Amino acid sequence: MIINTIVDNIQYLIFFCLNSFFVRENLNKFIIKNIVSIKSNIENIIASACQIKLFISFRFIHKE
Repeated sequence: MIINTIVDNIQYLIFFCLNSFFVRENLNKFIIKNIVSIKSNIENIIASACQIKLFISFRFIHKE
């Protein structure tokens, strides 16, 4: 009886540790994907701003 309880507790601890590890790994992957996505969005915003600036400069030059 006591041995079964000890074995059950050990199995529970092993499962808990493995589960915590996998949750942490998945969370890290999620965070990395979000950082890459945010970086990509910032790059797109900068590229759009540069295109708008070029367009305004082009219109200003040809207006004169």
